[in-house]
Formats: sequence, C-alpha cells, structure tokens
Amino acid sequence: MFKVIKKYKLAIILIIYIIITFTTILFHEKWRDESQAWLIARDLNIVDIIKQMKYEGHSFLWYMILVPFAKLGFPYITENLISLGIVTIAAWLILKKAPFSLFTKILILASYPMSYLYPVIARNYCLIPLAIVLIAIYYPKRKEKPIQYALSILLLANSHGIMLGLVGMLYLFFYVQELFIHWKEKSSFQKKQLIISLIISILGIAVIVAIILIGMSTNIEVKGNSKFSIEKLKNILIVFKNLQYNIFGSEPQKITSIVISIYILFLGIFVLAYEVKKYPQNAIIILVSVLFQLYVYLQIYGISAQRANAILFIILLFVWIQREETQSKTKNRKYTFMEIVGILFLMQNCVWGVFNITQEYKQNYSSAKQAAEYIMQNIEKDAIFICTDRALGSAIIPYTDRNNFWSPQIEDYFTFVTWDDTTNKKYAQEEIQRKVAELYKQNKKLYFIYSGKWDASVNWDEYEIDYMIKNGYIEELYKTDNAIKVEERYTIYRITEDYIYNYKKRD
Repeated sequence: MFKVIKKYKLAIILIIYIIITFTTILFHEKWRDESQAWLIARDLNIVDIIKQMKYEGHSFLWYMILVPFAKLGFPYITENLISLGIVTIAAWLILKKAPFSLFTKILILASYPMSYLYPVIARNYCLIPLAIVLIAIYYPKRKEKPIQYALSILLLANSHGIMLGLVGMLYLFFYVQELFIHWKEKSSFQKKQLIISLIISILGIAVIVAIILIGMSTNIEVKGNSKFSIEKLKNILIVFKNLQYNIFGSEPQKITSIVISIYILFLGIFVLAYEVKKYPQNAIIILVSVLFQLYVYLQIYGISAQRANAILFIILLFVWIQREETQSKTKNRKYTFMEIVGILFLMQNCVWGVFNITQEYKQNYSSAKQAAEYIMQNIEKDAIFICTDRALGSAIIPYTDRNNFWSPQIEDYFTFVTWDDTTNKKYAQEEIQRKVAELYKQNKKLYFIYSGKWDASVNWDEYEIDYMIKNGYIEELYKTDNAIKVEERYTIYRITEDYIYNYKKRD
C-alpha cells in the first residue's frame, strides 16, 4: 500500500487538489466580473469581441477561450471548469517539473491564488500560473527553443496588463543578449528561429499594448484615473497596506499588521540585497516588475486580490530559475535561501486561502444566483427587469434564460456592460420615471432590481426606496441573503401603476 502511494504520490496530490478546488467551485456563486466575460463571449461575434476590448482593457484571449462553450450553450459553470482546467495543468507541471522539495510544491498548490483565486473565480488571471510555469520550464532552453520561450512570455502578456512589466523585462534581456551578444555564435537555423520568435513577440505585444492604451482613453473606469498627480503618490502607503491584506489577510488597522509590515519590509530589503549580489539581472527584473504593478495601482486601476497575488508568481519564477541554475552546487541542500523565503510567504498566504475557501462554504459569494432562482421560479417570462446599475444586474443574467433586463441609462436591453460614458451617467428620478412610463406602454409587467450598493447614477438610496414603498410606487417581493460581495445582494420590487402615473418627487 505504501509503495503504491509513494509511486503515485504526485498523481494522488493532484487528485486531492482537483477535488478540493472542484468542490469549492460547486459552492461558488459567480459575480459580475465573471458574468461579463461569459456574456461577451456568448452574445458577440468574433469581430465585435475584439472591438469590445477597448472597453475591457484586456487581451481578447480569455474571451476567445470561452467563445465555443458560451455559444454552444454549455452551462454557466463551464467557465469555472475551464479556469480550473488551466490552473490544474500548471499544478501538474509544478509537481512534475519544479526543482523544489515536495513540501514546497504542496505549499504552492495550497496557496491562496492556486487553491482559490485563479481556479475557482473564473477570470483571465487563471492564465498567469500556466504562463509562469511554462516560462520557468523553457528558460534554461531559451537559446535552443526561442519560439517556445517567446510564446510562453506572450501567454503571460495575454493574462493581464499588470504582468506587462515582467513581460517587457524578460523580452528585453533575452533579445539584447541573443541579438547583440551571442548572435555570432549562432547557426543559421538558430538565427532564423530567433528572428521568428522576435516577430511573434513584437506583433503579439503590439496588439496587447494597443488594446490597453485605447482602453485607457475609452473605459470610463480608468480614463479618469490615469493622469499623473503628486497627490496619488501619497497613497503609496495605502497601496502597501492593501497589498498586504490581499496577500496575507492582515487587517491594516491591527497591531499584527504593523509587525507583519515591518517583517515584510526588512525581509524584502534583505532579499533584494541578496539578489543584487548573487543575481543582479534577476534583481532588476523583479524590481521593475513589482514597481510596474505599484504604478498601475497608483495611477490606473486599484488593487484586487487576483492582481496583488500575481506578485507571488513573479517570486516563484525567479526562485525556480535560480534553483535550477545552481542545482549542481546545491544538490545536497534541500532548501535554498530564496526557497526558505518563499516558504515563509506561502505559509501565511495559505492560511488566508483556507479562510476564503471556508467563507465560500458558509455564505454566498454573490447573491446573483439566488436572485436569479427567484426570478426563474416566480416572475413571468415576458416581464421586464429595470436595472439602474447594469454591472450588478448583469451578474444575474447568465443564471437565467432571460434577456429582458433594461437600463434607463441606455434606454435599451442589455446583458454585459459597455464601460463608456453612459455607465455613470446621472439621472433625476423624474427622468427615470418618464422613461419607465414609456416602457410601461409596451409591457405592464415591470420589476425593479435594486442592489445593495448605493446607486449614484439615479440617487435611489435606501431612503428613496422606503419613500417609494410607503407611497405605493413599488412593492417589495423578495430580498436575497447577504453576500461576500456586499454590493451584490439584491431586492426585487414590482413597479406599480401609481409610480407610472402619480409619482411625486420626495421632499
């Protein structure tokens, strides 16, 4: 028995990993960012998906992966299974190829991003682990296999814009060395391979950078944040606190957070000094990659758990590379200095991952699924659902067979959100009432879906809702439970004739 376990231990570890992550997926209620990609893949053709990217700020690769499944009518959970499948490939490669102890490999698989963030929450971030692992595998062979190495880096570029700092530095050092320093040493075949890899890299990066730059001028969520200001530099401490919370789960206001901050700061300085002395090139790449992410958080877009934890994969990449480079010198040493540092980081990160997984079991991540179930069971199929917040409304749609969600901002039906100037457009209540009255002439089965988020676009706060209920303008039908995503809890109201014909503005 023990011999069988020892022989197939890696397969057994992977099976346990899949069981845990798959079980968590079964408990996971998907939120608006997951629905956005699925709905775009489902409802747009290939050309329009590419055009839509100017509002998304992402590469279109993740959307294209979803296209065949979304268009063929696969169930919504397929998106999570695709994410799990991609991360599982990365997990297996780590178990088989990573030059670490088995304990370290298990810690990597149990980490917050590998056990929860990337396989369970289905978004383009799931491409990060696979890309990092492929880069690490091809790095020692990069001179013999430049095309494979370049494609691995390009896959990372297609994961998320925050990884472009690392992508740029990897490409820069590789091509400077191979084109200018080692060019004469290469055979004609090697030169041809290198040039092909360079062309692939330039074209691939050009497309991604173009999408991101266009998105910064068209996406309403970022275009107002991208201008440089000294004031934003003052927020760097807030960025560090948020990074710490999202990676380690340490509350910024607690004394333990201060201790951990000091510990991380000194450890980071020590590690950087070690890298500068032993591996100066790697030190430059790591520093630029992390600083690029900090720049994004300060100037362009805020921190999320998925983005913050990508830093762990930057560390993983270089611990992996350096372990392999010094394999002959350290063959009698189970752990290198950088691996010990990585283990210290991973252990606390794993605790935060376990906490988030248990939260999935205890409560809704989003209440969109719960709202959808009520709609499917209790509301007429030809009814119209008015959503003054399209993003929050869109989270419900993939869980239903309905495409009758209507937005006053665009005066039209919608599924996904286009992040243009209409997103935050403000309307007076009287203007909303006029538009709803026009809609009422077409269909008298009108319902209003109110999210737990204060709706700045129309000023329908809870006081306004209470006023409307008291005066008979709307009738509350159903309220979902609370959710981890607190803004994604919903109340469904029926809109009455009194609202259509007799509405008066609250004093």
